[in-house]
Amino acid sequence: MKNQKINASILISIFKRKGGEGEFTKLISSVNKFDYEPLMSSLFVNELPLIAFKKNNHDLTLISDQRVIVLKNDLVLSIDYKKMTDVSLALVEEFRQGVISKLEFTRIVIVTDNKKEHIIQLEKGPPLQGIYQLLNYVAQMYSRG
Repeated sequence: MKNQKINASILISIFKRKGGEGEFTKLISSVNKFDYEPLMSSLFVNELPLIAFKKNNHDLTLISDQRVIVLKNDLVLSIDYKKMTDVSLALVEEFRQGVISKLEFTRIVIVTDNKKEHIIQLEKGPPLQGIYQLLNYVAQMYSRG
């Protein structure tokens, strides 16, 4: 599976079924894709943008059919799906902030093949649940090798 690309329609289906859009998290379409610059211009030629979380112009997460791209305070983090080994809820960080309800969680942890943990902040509720399930599926598919 490491050399195979995951079908974008499967990822969108998981997102819709397990969660869904919110106030700041939207499926990307030809109508709204220009709202998500500058990350749209960083996509590869064959890469499809799928879902975006935009809190403001300096806090933006883009889920494509190949990777997760995060813009936070003018720094860009790109995590290729093929390098993901695990995805989980950031329980320690949430509990540290006094959040105890799963419905209020806003963070997930993505572990890459070099054992590095990346904490990604998302919109609470259905958007987080949908993206979490989508990325969990991706990590499982690629980590099987």
